[in-house]
Amino acid sequence: MSKEICQISIIVPFYNVELYFRQFLDSLLPLGKNCEIILVDDGSRDLSLIIATEFVERFDNVKLLIKENGGLSSARNYGFQFAKGDYVIFFDSDDYIEDKTVIIKMFEEGIKNNSDIVVAPYYEFIYLDKKKLRLDRSNFHLDLISLEDKMDKLLENDISFAVWNKMFKVDFLKENDLKFKEGIWFEDLDFIFKAFFYSNKISKIDDILIGYRQREGSIMKTISTKILDKIYVLDDLYIFLKNNKQLDLFYEKFKILYIRMVFSVLHSVITNKGEKKIKQNIFNEIFSFNFFNKIFKEDMLFKNKLSKSEKVLFYLIKNKILNKRNIIYTSYFNQFRKF
Repeated sequence: MSKEICQISIIVPFYNVELYFRQFLDSLLPLGKNCEIILVDDGSRDLSLIIATEFVERFDNVKLLIKENGGLSSARNYGFQFAKGDYVIFFDSDDYIEDKTVIIKMFEEGIKNNSDIVVAPYYEFIYLDKKKLRLDRSNFHLDLISLEDKMDKLLENDISFAVWNKMFKVDFLKENDLKFKEGIWFEDLDFIFKAFFYSNKISKIDDILIGYRQREGSIMKTISTKILDKIYVLDDLYIFLKNNKQLDLFYEKFKILYIRMVFSVLHSVITNKGEKKIKQNIFNEIFSFNFFNKIFKEDMLFKNKLSKSEKVLFYLIKNKILNKRNIIYTSYFNQFRKF
């Protein structure tokens, strides 16, 4: 596929997703010749590779790359090296494309406005007949241009940190050396934060692009010390803002993002199954983070941004009613909505 006719690169890493992969590919294909679909096998050991090969044989604009297992970030970065399009989008192989014409609409919006990023709404589902729409549909009305407008939308949770409902200008990613951190969970948090920070313009469309599948066995339902990667990423982003001399501008709102993300980790650990010893080790680690403890010693200028349940939890921890030793026994998280 030549550079002249390839406008959109679609990168799809896959690893052991034979139960969902065909449904995803059927929802995505066929697409016009101005799109290239790059399937990246990240060392699958099930029938996923056979399914991918079938679609490569059926469609001329689908190509297959095979690599040793290295994780989602590694597969995305590897696939991006071969992208020939002007814009790129990264899909997960177990999701569902609600309307593939939206991919073209996102590209057209990007070209029209010379946008670095184009955002589309999505929904979450376990079964396709039961969809939970995300706020990304109504997050903003005008293009985001100023640094404060762009970052406020992320820090105030008006735009998700998901990567697969956003299209990126390829030259923009290359010029800013934006890649996915490898070897960690929650790589989207790091990537989207920095992409929004560096972008010159962010646009949106109102048409729903994709359904995000919620399934058992996902990293959000598997209790492991790797769940602490979310907090490690946040600590790195704190340093990122500091190094770019923007920490003062966003400090108070970053505190809200940080505490909400930590609460989401606590929620996952408490409400999902896992070894008690592993859970306790996670609590010990969380309560030892310097910035976590610093926040509870300071005033919260934007505490109104927290939900009712988050405010209660903040109060209980701040006043040492809940701590790393007794939080595992609380039934608090079953009494309020999920963070």
